Amino acid sequence: MSNYKIVTQPAVEPLTVQEVKTYTRITQALQDNLIGSWIKTGRELIEQHLRRVLITQTIDLVFDGYPSTVFEIPNPPLQSVTSIKYYDTSDIEYTFSSSNYFVSTFDVGRVALNYNVLWPTTLLRPIDSVAVRYVAGYGDSASDVPQRIKDALYLYCAYRNDNRTGENEKIPDAFYNLLNYAFVASGE
Repeated sequence: MSNYKIVTQPAVEPLTVQEVKTYTRITQALQDNLIGSWIKTGRELIEQHLRRVLITQTIDLVFDGYPSTVFEIPNPPLQSVTSIKYYDTSDIEYTFSSSNYFVSTFDVGRVALNYNVLWPTTLLRPIDSVAVRYVAGYGDSASDVPQRIKDALYLYCAYRNDNRTGENEKIPDAFYNLLNYAFVASGE
């Protein structure tokens, strides 16, 4: 079994408050914090829906025991694997040498043990015993995020602006259609 947690949040969001204000024709500065929260919530919703990371983030993928000799890294696109650590029954931390494994960063990343390499024989603690720290996302800046995804985020923010009372709880289908189309059109 594996779980993951975000260690380092993105330094920027895919859209700025000013870009959303221009799109939605909001002129008051009083709404800047609210718009900022819509952008963050929208990005998180997009990441959850697509199971992808938009802006560079550091993530820990944790296993209850050694993973298979080849395993996928969730939340693409994978940029790099920073480390693989494992913990024995006394909670002593060890680092698995990067020379022992190969990392494929082809969108959905994978890690494979190199030839003639096996996982250590160390007796591991029963849960959260192997942690893979990795970096994922399209890049460090908003300009790295595909435009179709940013367009969906604009729609989400406009929806939030138009539905402040909570009367229409359903996010428009156009939001999801644009996200789904973003990957059909690009072949991802």
